Amino acid sequence: MSIKIQTDFPGGSVFIVNIQKNQITLSKNLGNTEGDWFYWCFRAVFDSKDTYTFHFNNG
Repeated sequence: MSIKIQTDFPGGSVFIVNIQKNQITLSKNLGNTEGDWFYWCFRAVFDSKDTYTFHFNNG
């Protein structure tokens, strides 16, 4: 099984923390900005149909 998390487009804004089977953990990528703002923006590409669970860290 292959899971790809893409952020290489304008607005892409996550760090991949962990991918383990169908469990994906992501974290904020604030870049070099100031303040505590955030929106989740990424693309997920899967090579097979299944149920996937995303976990979002606040840190």
